[in-house]
Amino acid sequence: MTRSRQLVETALLVVTVASITGATVLSQVRTDAPSNQSTQPWSPDGVDTLAVLLVSAGCPACSDSSFVRSVNRTVNAQAALSADRFHFAGVAVDWNVRMGLNALEKLGPFSEVSAGNNWANTAMFHWVWSDSFMAGGVPQLLIVERHIRYAENEPRILVDRQKVADRLLGAVAIKEWMEARRAIGVVHNE
Repeated sequence: MTRSRQLVETALLVVTVASITGATVLSQVRTDAPSNQSTQPWSPDGVDTLAVLLVSAGCPACSDSSFVRSVNRTVNAQAALSADRFHFAGVAVDWNVRMGLNALEKLGPFSEVSAGNNWANTAMFHWVWSDSFMAGGVPQLLIVERHIRYAENEPRILVDRQKVADRLLGAVAIKEWMEARRAIGVVHNE
């Protein structure tokens, strides 16, 4: 069994166990290189930018070949930079976890993923439903900025400020954002 297949099966096992126990899992799943994890030790002191891509395997726009190609090229370009302050997260709002993970795998090597539970996915509650002005819908891209630091005298990390800096809804708007980021070579934290 290949290493990438072992990672996928392990991730599916963790998600299955989490589903049975009612836990929520945001796991790092790497099925191919390059990885967007930096080779340098991560330091929480600073500003992180997180691009959260919400998709569904059943969404025609999410599986459109030009959309998949654009997202995949940008996520892979980011991964090649190994920037530790900019991350892509993938969220699949499918009932079937395996279908959601397969849809995310086609889009690129995300830093973290969340799949399953349809519109009640924990990431949807956190990023979309908690904002009373935001409509649901896929594909959707959220650009999140968060100021984080080590807590003094405590073994934990604090988020001082976190905000959704931008929201893009629809394949056309997301493809334009992805292509603009690649065109100027700025797929890392500015």
